[in-house]
Amino acid sequence: MATINNVLKQLMSENNMDVTKLARNTGLPVTTVHRLCTSDNPNPTLSTLIPIAEFFNVSIDELSGKTPLSRDRIVGLTYQENVVHRKVPLYTWSDFLGMLHKSEIEATPVKYIAVEGDLSSELFAIIIPDKSYGILYRVGSIIIVNPCSAIEDSDYVVTGLKDFSYVGIKQVEIIEGSIYLRSITSNNNTSEPYVSDKYQILGVICETRFQKENAKELMKLSEKVTKKLPTFNIFKQLGLRKS
Repeated sequence: MATINNVLKQLMSENNMDVTKLARNTGLPVTTVHRLCTSDNPNPTLSTLIPIAEFFNVSIDELSGKTPLSRDRIVGLTYQENVVHRKVPLYTWSDFLGMLHKSEIEATPVKYIAVEGDLSSELFAIIIPDKSYGILYRVGSIIIVNPCSAIEDSDYVVTGLKDFSYVGIKQVEIIEGSIYLRSITSNNNTSEPYVSDKYQILGVICETRFQKENAKELMKLSEKVTKKLPTFNIFKQLGLRKS
């Protein structure tokens, strides 16, 4: 019969884990994980075994060596590492435009949505309201915008004229060091030079989400804010000043 340290070493090897990484993802002390891996008789408690078993998606008996590891396991896909989750404000497109135009620059999000990963703390999200933004950004989609991201070739950006009389989505082209903005609509894919005196880029689209079954719910949210949430200073987040 296998011992817990042999089983644990096998699971860690299959998933490219080390003691420190496993401790971080299970919330266990490094010394505890190290003892499980090295001691012939670690005598672990149930409270120690449970987070490890859940992390690797195995049973307690499998982890302790009482029963063999399941042949149905998908090696390398048995766990999801802990990631940084953060909530960002979600706005309707009309409210987003209103924030840019009005002298009152504080606004209430429709709600907050979760994002993950090591991204800017200045992220915000907008609901696409209609079919004006091409097939890439269908009605009901949510775009997550990073106003702090460096602009690279082929990025999609939220951009507008300086007076905000136009705000839309365009694709960036960088040709010989110069930035061009290309239309994303199927009937007009022309590009024009980005002139800082005329345009400003409000942020890079870092993620797009769309679920067909949620489109109607999102559009209802576009029409009415159902819950009072903290206000959000869009100009501060974008690094702009109201003239």
